[in-house]
Amino acid sequence: MDKNSSNSTKSDKNALKKADVKVFYENRLNLIDLKTKLVQLRKAAKLTQDEVAKRMNTSKPQISRLESANSYVSPTIATLQSYARAVGCKLEINFTQLNESDRLLDFCYNTKKSKRNTK
Repeated sequence: MDKNSSNSTKSDKNALKKADVKVFYENRLNLIDLKTKLVQLRKAAKLTQDEVAKRMNTSKPQISRLESANSYVSPTIATLQSYARAVGCKLEINFTQLNESDRLLDFCYNTKKSKRNTK
């Protein structure tokens, strides 16, 4: 292996590490945005966590964890549907087109995943 290909490999690995970090933070920010939205919906409905818990047939600590930005727990779709009904809403999920930088990020991330799977 010549020096240039070694540097290229190191550069590729660094780029993929950065892509992984970016994906992690983007996912984390999306989760925080979701949890912030849950709190906003509950407050707009003028409900307490205890009232939402009763409507969902669960406990207040569960609702607290669900809404907490400090929690890494991702709620299931069923949980989000139940929460939405409890606060008088309907859950809708939509998809938007990726912009060019998102596509590049996905390419880097998927390239790393496929390299991992071939080892």
